Amino acid sequence: MLSSSSSSSALAATASLALAMRRASGAAAGVSNGSEIASALAGSLLPAAARGGWPPKSSLTLSPSFSSRSTSSAASHAPPPLPPSARADFAYCADLVRKSDPENYLWAMELPKGPQRAVALALRAFNVETATAADAASAHSRKEGVPSSSNSSFSSADHQAALASARLLWWKEAAAEAAASAYGNGTPAANHPVARALAAVAASRAVAPRSLSARLSRVAAARADDATGRAVPGTIKDLESYGEATAAQLLYLQLEAQTAATGTKGSADADHAASHLGRAAAITSLLRGMRSHAAARRCYLPSSELESAGTSAQELFRVVAARAGARAGAESGGSPPSDAAALLDFPDPLREATRAVASAALAHLSAARGLAGRLPPGASACLLQSVNVAKYLSLLERTGFDPLAAEEFALGSAAARARHRAALAVETRWRSWRGTY
Repeated sequence: MLSSSSSSSALAATASLALAMRRASGAAAGVSNGSEIASALAGSLLPAAARGGWPPKSSLTLSPSFSSRSTSSAASHAPPPLPPSARADFAYCADLVRKSDPENYLWAMELPKGPQRAVALALRAFNVETATAADAASAHSRKEGVPSSSNSSFSSADHQAALASARLLWWKEAAAEAAASAYGNGTPAANHPVARALAAVAASRAVAPRSLSARLSRVAAARADDATGRAVPGTIKDLESYGEATAAQLLYLQLEAQTAATGTKGSADADHAASHLGRAAAITSLLRGMRSHAAARRCYLPSSELESAGTSAQELFRVVAARAGARAGAESGGSPPSDAAALLDFPDPLREATRAVASAALAHLSAARGLAGRLPPGASACLLQSVNVAKYLSLLERTGFDPLAAEEFALGSAAARARHRAALAVETRWRSWRGTY
């Protein structure tokens, strides 16, 4: 039972939560810009660093500091503090994640200050660098004016795939070098802030160097395979395997950092939850990126589900192109393409295929959350990414499994982005306060 003081704290937090959620809804409160949303959240529900805009800037502490739930004996088992000389590198990681991956930055800031949070920011920065390798290659290809025609001996797609593969190979080697540098054998870390931050993580033993190298190399390799393969995934199991090789690997490392910081033993249940959540997170991320992927003629709806629904990747490409044309026409004051009217509504067969993929993600999310009661203290904070996943899947269902409409609803305007992220901030802090995910 809660004491009177903790009961008062809980009641105050609940009242503030309800107020913030009402304001975050936007329409009822008449919110028209992001600053009003930020004001609604500028209380005890967000970290002090958050009270000046979105996303909150990191108040990174490199010396060990644990949550109030940690035992006093944990510090004796904790790894040595991360070196102050690495502060600039971790600050770079924090800024990169805050700008490029604000939703995951939010839950990372719920981790205890010190090694756990620093590890999260370094891992998420590595994730940003590898996840955007293909986009960076595409931008470079356009800048260089590489021919886009498939009749060319070396088309734009070939050029982009080669560049992305090279970038990801570099990151795979950088991860291995960062881990190797921890053994003092003269192997230097790559000259990049993220690589140096990872080297500091390995040197401090916040994560075991061998584990860091193996898991991050697997992430980079999986992304390289994806960048060079243009085929539509065959089944949902292919998407699940991709999630295990990418998002789940980062969660395993985060759990390892948590056990090292608190001096506790690893948990098989926590690893199982991370596996399920990683698969759900990766599948959700692919659904969220449907517009940009389709614009690059990439489809992550499995061919088995497309065939079962009686549609194809080509249909998805046509729908996305029609919506892009309609939007461009509206912005320029011109007329939309002649076929836009028929394609502006997301076709039912594509909705059916999307529903099947989203259902698989939801099943993994439910399995991950079903293990919450069996996790050791502190492990739940490592899995707060589940809030992002659940929010999107709920939004996707409300839009009738139209990922393009879901994207417009959540991110189509500054006000929409503010509402979406404010609601996400509230629930993330709430679940963190409750010690769950």
